[in-house]
Amino acid sequence: MDKVLAPARAISHPKEKRGRIFEVDFLRGVAIVLMVLLHFCYTFGYGPKDFYDTPLGREPEWYIPVARFCRFVFCSITQPKGSSVLDYSDKALMNFNTNLHCLEIFWSGMFMFLAGLSCTLSKNNIKRGVQIFVVANMLSMVLELLSDLIDVFDMHIWCGILHALSLGIIIYSIFDHFFPKWWHTLIAFILLTIAVGFIISNAYVLNPNTGERSIPSIWPERTPFKTFGEFMENMGKLLTGFVRQGDDYFSPVLVTTAIFGGACVGKTVYKKKKSLLPSWFKGRWGKPICFVGRHTLFIYVTHQIVAALILIIVMSIGGVPLPL
Repeated sequence: MDKVLAPARAISHPKEKRGRIFEVDFLRGVAIVLMVLLHFCYTFGYGPKDFYDTPLGREPEWYIPVARFCRFVFCSITQPKGSSVLDYSDKALMNFNTNLHCLEIFWSGMFMFLAGLSCTLSKNNIKRGVQIFVVANMLSMVLELLSDLIDVFDMHIWCGILHALSLGIIIYSIFDHFFPKWWHTLIAFILLTIAVGFIISNAYVLNPNTGERSIPSIWPERTPFKTFGEFMENMGKLLTGFVRQGDDYFSPVLVTTAIFGGACVGKTVYKKKKSLLPSWFKGRWGKPICFVGRHTLFIYVTHQIVAALILIIVMSIGGVPLPL
């Protein structure tokens, strides 16, 4: 009788970790997965040239179409419509008439936006920003060291996504300490958006050789600066986005704007710091992506190492040893 009258056991759902919001972790995981896949396309498309210092032809015959496909995917997404990229395999220009460049803008912007939203859910933003800044500079120094020691390796990141992200988080943290209201953040976001519009409209210059408009680069030969003033001027342009330099360049001003935009949503839509999705929606199906979304820094630092090791293994199986 007691068993008959006992209340039915409630259906249980996987509980979120304390302080985590399912949709934020999930979307951040999607963004980092797409970024990893894009970088893998670069490694498998241009890796044979970067690591082996040779055009296509030395690789296993079956690998050649794989490399060409990866290069096409990478360039189609990273290059604006109508741009041309030199294809090292036949030394001819590859013209891209796709509109896939918007994908890179979308998911990289979404990642920065979610980073700003996450800042409103955390109490240790300064610490997190400094940690990312330290990791970013350690990564830059390692790449510089490898570029000097290994002839076939040439990669330089002086203002990459981690540098820009760390600076944006630190700037937001300082601003939020003195101006914590949501409308303060909204006003800052609007002003930053205007600044970004001004930079974009004035930074792009016409290249007389290709006829394309692009942001100019500084110190292309990595020559030393003549004066300290020249160094400060170029660094100011680099940080604001009037010039770009190195691989994986991101404008700190643009990234900071996205962070402030995400913070506006975090302070209004997520002011209770709780998920907006019903509990029945958050099942086991999303756990792998959420796990990725919670460990984005580690994945970003290590994913290219994993890609390079896979490429070396593939080349070795194909009978192409790594030149040492």
